[in-house]
Amino acid sequence: MSKMSTNTSKTALYTPLILDENFSNQKLNDFLALYNETYPHEIKKILDQSPYQEIILAIFSDSPYLTSLLFKYPEFTIKLLQQSPDFLIDEISQNLNTSLEKNYSINELMQVLRIAKAQIALSVAFADLSGLWTLEKITDAL
Repeated sequence: MSKMSTNTSKTALYTPLILDENFSNQKLNDFLALYNETYPHEIKKILDQSPYQEIILAIFSDSPYLTSLLFKYPEFTIKLLQQSPDFLIDEISQNLNTSLEKNYSINELMQVLRIAKAQIALSVAFADLSGLWTLEKITDAL
């Protein structure tokens, strides 16, 4: 996913190259079909109106781990397409701080941490693949 082409969009400085367009388009169709009843048109509508469809396609083409996270957390995928990575990272950090103040069992706390890790991975990936963050900022967030 490191190869990118320049894009003049204000929300994305780069568009990642999609290594396998057929595969990534099939994954996108699978994703939309899977969540069609729960999110009838939200994700499709957002993707059609945003520069992020190419990033989603690149993830589907090139990153099995991030693909699994997009499929597992569709609500967060919608947030990724609507909010800036900076906002999302701040929100995740605040949620973690709030969670640490609660009296969770070890299993509940581990679940909270797994979800936060997934959300941070997706947020940082979007910031990286769109060219919105510098390498230093990406490394700091990770």
